[in-house]
Amino acid sequence: MSMELNLIFVEKYLINVEWNKNKEEHWQVKGMLKDISNQVFTFDIRRLKDYKGETAKLVKLPNKADKILIENKSEWVIIDTKELQKFVNKHKKNKIYIKELDKQIEWNIKIKK
Repeated sequence: MSMELNLIFVEKYLINVEWNKNKEEHWQVKGMLKDISNQVFTFDIRRLKDYKGETAKLVKLPNKADKILIENKSEWVIIDTKELQKFVNKHKKNKIYIKELDKQIEWNIKIKK
C-alpha cells in the first residue's frame, strides 16, 4: 500500500531530517522545525485522503508521532499528538474536524504557505 507524503513540507520546513523505516510507529519523518524550534520531533506527514466521501486523515491513537501535519489551501497546521489524545479522551469522539481543534487545542503551530 503506497502512502502519499507531504514532501514539500519536509523540504521547506524541516532540518536534520531522518526518515523512519518502521511503518508500525505511525510517523514518517523526524526533524526540527526550521526557524521555529530547536527540538527534534517525529511527524505524521501523510496527506489527507477521501474517506467515505469526506476529506480526512485517519489517525490511530495512541501514536508514536509527536506531531500530526494537516495541510489546507493557505497553511500547514501541526497538531501535538498528546494534546489530540487528551481532546479525544475528554470529548469521546472518533471524528474530529480541524476547526474544533483550532479552538480547543493549545499546542498548534500554523505555518503560512
